[in-house]
Order: sequence, then C-alpha cells, then structure tokens
Amino acid sequence: MECYTFCFVKDIFGYKSSRCRSVLFVIGSILTCGFLLLLFYWRPEWDVWSKCIQCTLQEADIVLLRTTDEFKIWTKKKVMWVQLSFPSSTARADQQHSLFSDETSLLHRIVIKPDLKVRFIEIQKIRYIWDLYEKQFIRAERLIFGPNVIDIRISPIWKLLCKEVLNPFYTFQIFSVCLWLSEDYTEYSVALIIMSFISIAFSVYDVRQQSIKLYRLVETHNNMMVTICRKGGGYEKVPSSELVPGDVFIVTGNKQVLSCDAILIHGGCIVNESMLTGESIPVTKTPLPSTVSCSSWKSSTEDYKRHILFCGTQVIQSKATSEGEVRAVVYRTGFTTTKGELVRSILYPKPIDFKLYQDAFRFLLCLAAIATIGMIYSVCILVLNGIPPGKVVRKALDVITIAVSPALPASVTIGIIYAQERLKKKGIYCINPQRINMCGQLNLICFDKTGTLTEDGLDLWGLVSTKGKGLQNIFKFNNGDTLPWGPLFGAMVSCHSLILLDNTLQGDPLDLKMFEITRWELKENTMLKLQNEETHSFIVKPGPKANKFHERFQLNCSVTQSKALKIAHAGISLSEQEASVASPFTSKIPNIDCVPQLIKEGRAALVSSFCIFKYMALYSMIQYVGVLCLYWQANTFGNYQFLFEDLAIATVIGITMSFNHAYPQLDPNQPPGQLISPPLLLSVILNVILSLVLHVFGFIMVQQQPWYTPTDIYRACNPTNLTSDGKTTSNKTTDTIAIALRNEDSYKSYENTTVYLLSLFNCISTAIVFSKGKPYRKPIYTNYIFMIVLLAQFGTCLYFLFGKHETLYNALDLVCTPRSWRVYLLVMVLVHFTVIMAIEEILIENRCLKVFLTKCCKVKSTQRYKKMQRIITKEPNWPPEDDTDYTTSCTMDEAALEAYSNMNYEHDKDSKTASNGFANTTSKQIEEGSSKKDNI
Repeated sequence: MECYTFCFVKDIFGYKSSRCRSVLFVIGSILTCGFLLLLFYWRPEWDVWSKCIQCTLQEADIVLLRTTDEFKIWTKKKVMWVQLSFPSSTARADQQHSLFSDETSLLHRIVIKPDLKVRFIEIQKIRYIWDLYEKQFIRAERLIFGPNVIDIRISPIWKLLCKEVLNPFYTFQIFSVCLWLSEDYTEYSVALIIMSFISIAFSVYDVRQQSIKLYRLVETHNNMMVTICRKGGGYEKVPSSELVPGDVFIVTGNKQVLSCDAILIHGGCIVNESMLTGESIPVTKTPLPSTVSCSSWKSSTEDYKRHILFCGTQVIQSKATSEGEVRAVVYRTGFTTTKGELVRSILYPKPIDFKLYQDAFRFLLCLAAIATIGMIYSVCILVLNGIPPGKVVRKALDVITIAVSPALPASVTIGIIYAQERLKKKGIYCINPQRINMCGQLNLICFDKTGTLTEDGLDLWGLVSTKGKGLQNIFKFNNGDTLPWGPLFGAMVSCHSLILLDNTLQGDPLDLKMFEITRWELKENTMLKLQNEETHSFIVKPGPKANKFHERFQLNCSVTQSKALKIAHAGISLSEQEASVASPFTSKIPNIDCVPQLIKEGRAALVSSFCIFKYMALYSMIQYVGVLCLYWQANTFGNYQFLFEDLAIATVIGITMSFNHAYPQLDPNQPPGQLISPPLLLSVILNVILSLVLHVFGFIMVQQQPWYTPTDIYRACNPTNLTSDGKTTSNKTTDTIAIALRNEDSYKSYENTTVYLLSLFNCISTAIVFSKGKPYRKPIYTNYIFMIVLLAQFGTCLYFLFGKHETLYNALDLVCTPRSWRVYLLVMVLVHFTVIMAIEEILIENRCLKVFLTKCCKVKSTQRYKKMQRIITKEPNWPPEDDTDYTTSCTMDEAALEAYSNMNYEHDKDSKTASNGFANTTSKQIEEGSSKKDNI
C-alpha cells in the first residue's frame, strides 16, 4: 500500500525579504488601524508581494506556493536551515570524508560546505530539501528523518478562538456591531454578539474535539518499545521514536502494533489491517524474495504489498523459519508512513469543490455591488437634504450592513446543522458537516464489496461456468448436491485467502463460504522456500465427506478502502475501526440503509440552504429598498423598527425554516445545485423588483391621500382638521407642535409607517413562498414550529396595522392613519403575496414548463453519463453481439464528451514515477532575478 502526499502539484516562487518594504508595511498597518495586517492574513500572497522582492529559489528566504488545481490556493513558507553535527573533531573529519567523497551521492548534493548546513522547507509535515545541483526542492523523507512520531498538537483554545474570530465573516460582524453601537442600536447588536459567541464556541469545541480524537488515534504509536538488531549480532530495545529507515527489528507477534512501515525480510506473519481496510479479516504477509533488486522490487507484476507491514496494523501471529526470528526492515517513518499519510489527509483536507459555496461568494459580491450603488445614492440625497457629514457617513455605511446582512453567510449552514442532528438520531455520524449538502447532489453510489450490499451471512446459491463467449448451465447448491470433480472444484478449494488462526478458519466471508461448500479441510501451516523465495503455504485435503485433492496455494493481502473514502465526495464507513476517521460519515447501521437516508437528508439540507439563502437575501433587499425610499426624505427606520424586523421576524424565520424533515421518498430528479442558475436568479430578481414596486407604490400613494401632510403627523386621525371635501386645513398651532416633535424624533412620518408595515408583511409572505416542501422536504404544514411562528408574526403585524395602541406606536415610531388606508395596505400586501406565489409555483418551480423550454431550445445535458447515453442511443450496433468487435464498432459522435480524470489518482500515479522521493519537475532554469517555477 503505497501512499504519497495527497496535495496537488504546486508552483513555487522565490522571494527575498526587504527591510524598506517591511517598514512601509508597518506604517500602513498603523494608518489603517490594523486592517492591512488583517487583509494580508487573509491573503498571504499579498503579504509576500508587498514585503518581499522576487528572486531565484537559491537566494530566497521566503517561498510562495500555489496549487495547480482549480482552487489556486497560495501558501507562504519560510526557508529553514538544519546544522549537521559530529561528536568530535577527529570523528568529524573521518565522517566528513566518508560522507562527501562520493560526488554522486544525494548527501553530497544537499549539504552546504564547509558549514555543513542543509536548506529546507516544510509543507504539511513533510520536509523538502534544497538540491544544490538541480536547483530545486526535493522530498526528504528518507534523508532527514527526524523522530519516528506522528506529532499531533492540540491547539490551545485561545488560538482557536483567534483564528475563528479573524474569519472574514466575523470581521464583518464586528464592523457592523461597532457601527450599530455608534448609532445606539444596542439591542440587536447585543443579540448578534450573543449569537456569534455561541456559534464560535460550538465551532471551537468541534475543532478541538476532532483534534483530541486524532491525537488519541496516534498516541500509542509514539510510545512503544521495539527490539532492533545490531550489526554485531546483538539486540537492543529502543523507543519506537528512534527508528529510522534501514533499521532491522524483530516482529514478535502477540498483537504487536507496528510503529512504522516495514518490509518483511525473514519469516512470515498474519496481521490485522482493520485500521486501513475497516475489516478485521486477517492478512498473511510473506518475506520479500532475496533475488529482487532494490530498484525494481515495487515495479514487479506481483503484488508487492504482501511484503509490507503497514504502520498501525496489528501483528496477530508471527511464523519463524529455519533462518531465525521474523525480521523486518524499517521502510518509512513518521508522517511518511501509510498511517501518517492518512493523518495528514485529515489534518490538511482538500477544499470542498462544491458549486454552492462558490456561488454564495459571487452572490455576496453582487449584493456588495448593489450596496455600493445604494451608498452613493444615500450620500447624494442626504447631503442635498443638509444632513451633517458625520451622520451622512454613518447612514451610508448603514446601507452596506442592510444590503449585505451579517447573518447571510451563516444562513447556508443552518440547514446542515439540523440535518446533522437528524442523521445522528438515525445512527449516522458526520465529522465534516459541509459534506451533507454534497450528499444532496450525489448521482453515483459505489459499493465496495459483498457484505456491504447484503447481510453479514452469505449463502452459495449456485455456480456458472463459461465456455467460449457463452455461459453454461447453472449448478445449484441449495439441494445439498456436491460439485463434481473438475477444474472449478480445484479452484474453489485452493484459490482463496483463508488461514488457520487458533485452529479456526478465518478470512473473507465469500472465500469462507466457497471453501465450506467443498467439504474439504485446511490443515497445515508452513513456510516453504520455492526458487529462492519464501512462500506462506497451506495444505488442503478432503474432509470426511469430500473427494481427494491436494493443492498448495499462496495468499494475497486485502486492499485498502481508506483512500477511496477520502477521495469520494461523501464516503460512508460502516465500521467503527480507525479507517472510519478518514471517512466523512460513519454509520452504526451495518448495511446500506444508511445510503438513502444520507441522500434524503442531504437533499433536504441542500434545499433548506437554498431557501434560507434566498430568504435572507430577499429580506436584506426588502429592508434595503425601504430604507432608500425613506432616505429620499432624509428619514429612515427607527432602532426599534429595525430590532423587531431583524430579530422577531427575519432571525426567527431563518432559524425555524429548516425544521422541515426530509421527504420519506427519494425523487428521481436531483435538487438544483447552483445558486447562480437561471431559475434562482429569475426568482430573486423578480421578487426584488416586485418588492421595489410595492414599497415605491406605497410611498407615492400615501402622499396622494387627502389627509396627508408632511408637517402634521397627527392630523390624519384628527377629523377636526379635515374640511367637508376631505382636504386638510391649516392649523399653525398643530403644525408648530408637529414640527417640534419631528425635530425631537425624525423617524415618525406617514411614509415611514406605510413603508415599514409593507416591509414587515413582505418579509412574512416571502418566507411562505420560499419555504419549499415536496419532493425533497416534508410540506410546510408539517413544520409545526415554523407555522406557529408565521401565524404569531402575521397576527402581530395585523395588530400593528389595526391596533392603534398609543404606547406601542410611540415605541415603534408609528403614526395613526385612517382605517381605509390600513385596509388599502392589507389589500396591497395580499395582491403582492398572490403575485409572488404564482410566479414561484407557475414559472420558477414548474417542471413541465422547464421540460418544455428545454425541448424547445434543444438544450442538452452536459453531464457525462447523459452524453454517453445519447451516444449509445444513436449507435446501431449496441449492445454488442457475441461475434461483434465492439472495441472498434462504436462511433463517438459527441465532441463535447471529455474523459473523466480523477486528479487524486493522477497525482498518485505521477508521484509513483518519481524516484527516490524527488519532486516531479520539468522546469528549466530561467534568468537570474526571476522566479523559478518548479513542481513539488
């Protein structure tokens, strides 16, 4: 089982530190109150570009790495030095001469003389050393070994807190809270601080628990005693941390856990590789043949893994030979071992390539652009209305926090949290919650073997042999008949991987059932030497009720599934062994019932994320439109108006909207997987336009009412101030009082009351429209808490509209309007709700209309299996007959059909071709002073 670093090939650039640039950076950080420091923390490449000068890798003290995958992630690394030391001056001279006399040796190429220093960088726990001749960094796993430990450090809580708080999302929240506190918007600021603190606490707790779990996984690995063989023939017990490649140690058996990857050179043993495979099936290991050369032993056609003892596996039994004890030579140590690579893959996971998160970021940028337009509009309008500059700045910045809600990014994860809890109740545990949404887009499920697809117990139903290109008659075992003697019978009693352990036959369940049906017995367990190769052999012989047949056979080792679990978008482990640590999901259900459950919950979580994201974006736009309307008259919503809409309406809806459980049946169609898609964009754009129409229409119409006056906010409900024809009369005393009140509290106005009430009802109606049910979630009426919340909110808003409670109106900066106008507002709200509901159901969510438009526009699916299906449909010779040469008869007529390439596999394949751990590089030297681009 060969493991290599999982990260993609990287581009590397060299930089040299500049004092002048560093001084300018410090000055800029002070002038920006630390914002420049924070920005460079988020973007390490900007930090290097601003403080360093580009140079060759040979001169560099800082290197900048960039992955060549689709993510293009930059990493900053400092070039470090290690000093070689010798015990005495005499020994120093002798050893120097022996080490450096061979100019072709690798050591001669990396040690800088006469200082005896080695230059290196460390990337994800692996050291890369500078090659003086090749002018590149090479992987140094077998040169500078370091201790044989898998060092997992549990970060202190304060460091985890700092890292979490410095996330751009929480930084924007801090900015918003500071702005709101400057405007005395204290209540919602405190509420947001509390919610953020709870979110941060849960996140830090989860990360720390994962670190502790990983630490316990490798804790025993770092504290073992191993018996090694010395050159003089003696033995010495040493800590496992002191092992280096080339050391020979004794394999004792007796459930010995291996602390390194080793090559078996003498004797044989049986190991339990459940840490890697997730299955407790014993595997037999045989020694490496003495005739195999060092350079070609892994390139042999035979399975070389049967000679390797992997780190973390358990030796159940060892079998010595005539040459002495069972011995193995250390092959790899520390993080370069199979277990170390597994741990590294958990410490440094590949970024999740999911369109939802990329689209969410682009959507946020669009909202930021809209907020910028609103900010420019706000500055112009408020300045023209004579508002003081300080207040203009605060109100303009308010527009940003309104258009881009601080709660918007977090809204995507709410559905995931609830889905994770529901999965936990069903016995499915998740260590990477972000993968749950990806389960909603799964279109291919791969099962590794029988036993996963079926129950634990297996029964052999029948056997079918082949002749030429056809199948022969079926031989059924269900009536107790014995298979007649022949080649198939010989294969069944000899071609398997069964072993005798404590006088019990053990091995793969399929092999076990196949052997039992022959009624033969497995007897002896010996180590034989055939053609200079030690082979682990058994003798099989007929049982009391069987025919006679003898055969020697050689065993093979099992294949790991941990790498498949890591590469898959949503790997599920049905085991509680250590291999489950590499899998995003672990199921307590020992069968595939967990798969449809995970898909259903994934679809429900994905749809919930879309619903909440759309709602929070629309809620921000609704508030944004309302505020910009009121800015026209240098007015805005009051603090308690904002508080009620933000906390009692939007936040409560955002929390309860995802309570819908997954629909019990799987729908044939997948839910949409992109935020930036025509249906979703059309839905958002149309709802924003209709909200704008609703608010602007209400804003204009209230000014056309006969009782309206911009100066007296109490005249509408005072009939003494109306003439017989409905027009208002001038009352200087009332006007003076009204103006004084407006100066004291500038929020109260007829426009404010109208726009605010429309905004509240708009938020509620949008939540109803966007709360999707069937076919991926249960209907909205099954979400009882959400229904109670909607009814309570709608009833409260109706009370605001018709209640005329003086204390309440004063607290919310509302004013009294005639009852006829309030009825008119309610009609506007109902018409608006009917229109947006019709658009969503008839236009956006109409599958029949989508299919019709797809056919009319002749749109073809870009999914590979759909392309292949179209090719097969057009192929007259498909399916191939017995005499058909199907390798040449099928014509590929879709130019857009591209071959699928698994980047993880391609990287592993490239890594295996690299010799002696050298980095793969074909780069040429370029001019002095420019960057050298190598592959690591």
